[in-house]
Amino acid sequence: MQVVIFLRRVFDPLWALIYNPGPMQIIFRDKKWDLRGNTTARDAIKKIGIEPESVLVVVNGQLKTDDVILKEEDQVKLVAVVSGGSE
Repeated sequence: MQVVIFLRRVFDPLWALIYNPGPMQIIFRDKKWDLRGNTTARDAIKKIGIEPESVLVVVNGQLKTDDVILKEEDQVKLVAVVSGGSE
């Protein structure tokens, strides 16, 4: 058991240095934001100052709901919702 604990103390920080996917990227129109992951899409959208009801969330090419948990390596594209028409 002590060997496993020792190895984890040695290799976990090394693994974090080697495998660092970087911040999550959110793209909306011509703007980009880098944020930390482990948050819902709704919270991330609010954090960048956009109303969550005004956009659709596409994570790594797949349409998702705004309650999805975003990870560090995710690429998030926001698509503006357009409504209206003739009466």
